Amino acid sequence: MKSASYEPQKHLAQSEIYPPEDKCPICGDAGPRDKRLVIQTEPEIHLLHCRRCFGLSASHMPRREVLDRIYGSYYDNSERGRVIFQNPARLARHIVSSVDLRPNSSGHVRIIDFGGGDGSISILTAERIAQPTQRPVHVQVIDYGGGAPAQRGAVAVEYLRELTDAAGDCDLVIASGVFEHIPDLGGVLTELVGKLRPGGSLYARTLYSLPLMRLFGFPMVYPAHVHDLGDKFWSAVPHWLSAPVDIVRSRPSIVETEFRQDFIRTLAAHCFKLPARIEGLWTRNPIFKFYGGWEVVLRRTV
Repeated sequence: MKSASYEPQKHLAQSEIYPPEDKCPICGDAGPRDKRLVIQTEPEIHLLHCRRCFGLSASHMPRREVLDRIYGSYYDNSERGRVIFQNPARLARHIVSSVDLRPNSSGHVRIIDFGGGDGSISILTAERIAQPTQRPVHVQVIDYGGGAPAQRGAVAVEYLRELTDAAGDCDLVIASGVFEHIPDLGGVLTELVGKLRPGGSLYARTLYSLPLMRLFGFPMVYPAHVHDLGDKFWSAVPHWLSAPVDIVRSRPSIVETEFRQDFIRTLAAHCFKLPARIEGLWTRNPIFKFYGGWEVVLRRTV
């Protein structure tokens, strides 16, 4: 959902980071974590690899007040409003085609859009779900910006600042380009799955840039990004997450740019993703790791 051109990168002082923890901030494993990349010097901060969940996380997390400053003005320099995806309608179509929204007893559909900016993606997704029967869809957008409640045909939209305020028993959670920003990712992921009704789906799209950072020397956009999450991480989620989920889909993520607006970047993204997409015909863990981003659909089982 967020484009790298808008990601705030900042050198943090010692006073702006928490001391390193002796366990993985995602799965809580206390085993050794391997250093994979230096993402900042003076003070030195590493990207660490967890042997249990296969997540890559910063060795030092930014303090809450630092993140509040970053995300409080996150979209100020964006010309596309508060959703950074070149064509939100294309992503909405993609999400609807990727999830299996099984009917519930009430006939209503409930969506949580976690880190959804102005909610454009989830609202467009909801409008596609509402057609052609005009069944009511309720969207809760959770983000720093907030907004006034709105009614768009059969779609009701509510803006919240905290995940704890969101209702449960929802049918779909959308978390597009947001999990790499969340220090307490394991707790948040568990809470989001807990908001789903049995049979409900979670769509997630995450950045995975370690191979590209090593190959081209690209910097990790720290502290905006504190995790790097690829295919092996998502394949392992059902084994460590303290919530019952199955993997419905797991594949290289949709390209967020379009040829007519950003031809070179879009062509490069498709080229890097193509080998992993071909490998995806027989495996969820491709050998070719330069795909740049991964997406999954998880379904809550009970």
